[in-house]
Amino acid sequence: MRTPHEGSWNNPDARLGALAVHLEATGFEIERHPGRLRVRLPGGDRCQCGAARGDMITCRPHAGDDQRLWYFTSWGLAITEADRVTDAAMIIRGYLTRPDPTGPVPLSTAVPGPS
Repeated sequence: MRTPHEGSWNNPDARLGALAVHLEATGFEIERHPGRLRVRLPGGDRCQCGAARGDMITCRPHAGDDQRLWYFTSWGLAITEADRVTDAAMIIRGYLTRPDPTGPVPLSTAVPGPS
């Protein structure tokens, strides 16, 4: 059985902060909100509907993984364990840049951030 992480790394906001630093360093536009991270592709890339390509990422315990922290998309899909920041960034970049018109979810339909 896995043991939970200790200290600040068991804090979802600390995990989101680590992801934000990594994504910013690789060129993403980031907005930090309590419990959420708004991620946009650099340069204002847009979906076919005209909305900015991006997502609202959260970090929370995953019921199927002994309640370990995972990153999730705005529509509730698990991305990866929260200690796998580089993997999360690659996955996020992958689904935000794919040309498939049915994905990714535009920010206008994602969970709204604070005003």
